[in-house]
Amino acid sequence: MRLTSPFLLAAMAFALVACVDAVPAAAQYPASNNVHNVLGSQRSCAHVIDLMLRYGSGGVKNYPATGGLIQPTAFGPALVPHTELGDLQLVSVTAVSDGDATCGPSFAVTVRNDSHRDVCDFHITIVGVLHRIHPWSPTTVHCVEKICAGQTVECQISLPVEALSMGRAGAQVLCFQTLVVAVDSYDQLLECDESNNVSVLTAADLPRAVVTGQSVEVETNTTTAPATENPAGPAAGGTGPQTAQPDQPVDSNPESNLDDLDFDNLDLGEATAAVSRF
Repeated sequence: MRLTSPFLLAAMAFALVACVDAVPAAAQYPASNNVHNVLGSQRSCAHVIDLMLRYGSGGVKNYPATGGLIQPTAFGPALVPHTELGDLQLVSVTAVSDGDATCGPSFAVTVRNDSHRDVCDFHITIVGVLHRIHPWSPTTVHCVEKICAGQTVECQISLPVEALSMGRAGAQVLCFQTLVVAVDSYDQLLECDESNNVSVLTAADLPRAVVTGQSVEVETNTTTAPATENPAGPAAGGTGPQTAQPDQPVDSNPESNLDDLDFDNLDLGEATAAVSRF
C-alpha cells in the first residue's frame, strides 16, 4: 500500500513530537554522569597491554641510527631525520612505601630524556598484577608536564589501594606480585628505541628507597673569653688577690694581757706603766 501525503505528514509530526519529548528526559541527567562514575576511580590498563603486545618488555624495536624514518601524517608521509628521533628511557624503579589501609604502595620511577629536544605532556603508567594482567588490574597514570633535553627526573607514583587486596589463598589476602611500568604509555612520541619504555618487575625484588634525615649544621656564634689564671687582675702597683680564709670564731671575751700581771709582787711604778699601756 502506497502512503499518501497526509499519512507521511502525520508520521513526520509524530516523530518530531517524540524527539521533543525525549529532550527533557535526557537533559535531566547531570553532566558528570559518565563512564568514569560508573566504573569508579579504577582506570583501565588496556593501553599498557597494547604497548606490551607491540613492543614487548625489553623487545627489539629499534630504528636505524642513520637515514631517517617515514612517518604517516595528516598531510601525507613525512621523513623524520634520525637526528630528530629522541628517546625516553626508564632508568630505575624503587619501592618507597608499602602502603596501608587508606593508601596504596608508592614507587619512585626515574626517567631520562635522551634527546636534543624537551618532551612535554607524556604519561607514565604503573600496573599492579597478580598472576596475569587484565584490563582492570590496579592502574595509575601519571602525567609528566615537561622533561628537558638530557634531563633525568624522578616521579613518585602510588598504586590504588586495591593493589593490596587482589585475591585470597585460604585465609590469606594476596596483594600484587608483579609491577608493570610503562613510559610514554599511550605511545604518543616517536622514539628511536621503544624497548626501554616497558619493564615487568617482581615486586619482592624491587630495591627499597633509603630515606635519610637531612642533617643541618647550625653554627652558634658564641664568644667565650679566654681563661686566665687571674681573671680579676690586681691594679698596677697593687698586691695579688687574697686567698679567702675560713671564718674564725669570734671570742666574745678576748683574753686580756692584764691576766699575766702578778699584782701581789708588783710595785707602784710597774702597775702604773701596765695600766697606761691598756
